[in-house]
Amino acid sequence: MSTGRVFLAVAVPAQVEKQISRKLVPLRDLPVRWSRPENLHLTLTFAGDLDDGRVLSLLKALPEALEGIEPFDLVLDRITLGPDSERARMIWLTASEPSENLARLRTATDRLVAPQRARHRPLRAHITLGRVIRSRWRKLPEKPTVDIPVRVVLPVTVVTVCESLCLDGRRQYIPLLKEELG
Repeated sequence: MSTGRVFLAVAVPAQVEKQISRKLVPLRDLPVRWSRPENLHLTLTFAGDLDDGRVLSLLKALPEALEGIEPFDLVLDRITLGPDSERARMIWLTASEPSENLARLRTATDRLVAPQRARHRPLRAHITLGRVIRSRWRKLPEKPTVDIPVRVVLPVTVVTVCESLCLDGRRQYIPLLKEELG
């Protein structure tokens, strides 16, 4: 294990990824660097750059932190620009409605990573589908509107601790631990 950027996330299963991919067909010509399917995830908590000792402590403490949290489904219902249409940097799959279950899960992962850190803003649940290529986006004669209603059900059954590494010039998220809920 090496020092790296660590985060806790819900991975997107293959069957959900295929459903998402079909929804993106009308957007494929936009100047966007699309996320690779194996990198699709919903970030719960970003832990940052951690040394090996802190990573091992986090991995050891995760099962207890998730105790009592049952699996649930999260409905994602819109493909849109993120963080918003005025500051388009990404294309997101978002959940319009807040989820109490997701909020509880995120609180648990936040407390695990930084017990003193308090969330003052609600979680804006999203999966990053792609990143806008700004130089090409700015040259578009008319900025595209991206607001596609969808219904994608993400089963939240496992929390994955990932390390973000750049290998062979590509961003890869290496799972360090997968912990089942319930």
